Amino acid sequence: RMLLRLDHPGIARFVDAGWDGGRPYFAMEWVEGEPIDAWCREQGRSREARIRLVRELLSALQSAHRSLV
Repeated sequence: RMLLRLDHPGIARFVDAGWDGGRPYFAMEWVEGEPIDAWCREQGRSREARIRLVRELLSALQSAHRSLV
């Protein structure tokens, strides 16, 4: 239920959860991409651009914390 409350463009959406053969599972939205450090390197992002990106990530984290996650 907590995952359903997450609503932020920087957080993958919750899709489903349940039990399969006695094992719990949950499914999240698929997000195409690569590790953020590799992406920054490949894109040649400046220090300032990387700092802006970290601020966006922190905004997503703050949103999750507000939802008690």
